[in-house]
Amino acid sequence: MKLLGYENGENSLLLLTDAGRIKLEPVTPQIVRVVYTPHETFCTTPSLMMLPRGDAPVPTWCLDEDEQTLQMKTAYLQVVIQKATCAFTWMDDAGQLLSVNQSAAAKQLKPMETTRPDLIWSFRLGKPSMGWASTKKAF
Repeated sequence: MKLLGYENGENSLLLLTDAGRIKLEPVTPQIVRVVYTPHETFCTTPSLMMLPRGDAPVPTWCLDEDEQTLQMKTAYLQVVIQKATCAFTWMDDAGQLLSVNQSAAAKQLKPMETTRPDLIWSFRLGKPSMGWASTKKAF
């Protein structure tokens, strides 16, 4: 998966890749929600897997860029995205490694039955998890 471009929004970072779109949304300084879709737009159908943001304030975050990476930073979390592969490296605010996907196999997406077409990843400081809703073809 290669990064083709990105959009730095007020509430999120949108990655445009050769395999779809990835949205990173800071939920709290310790939580960044990651949503993927292979389609042009993200699903807006209500789901138990994806709750609306509500009135909670967006935590302060910034985006840094160099030739090889994008770095999304909150007060407690850093997500480093490799432009060539879209590999994510998750670190705490001190730069200590929390998680990294080291191979192309970490990004192999296969269709499965779900109620929404978006793959939802959530990373809470130190506790990665991945989930799907259920019962409709994902892509």
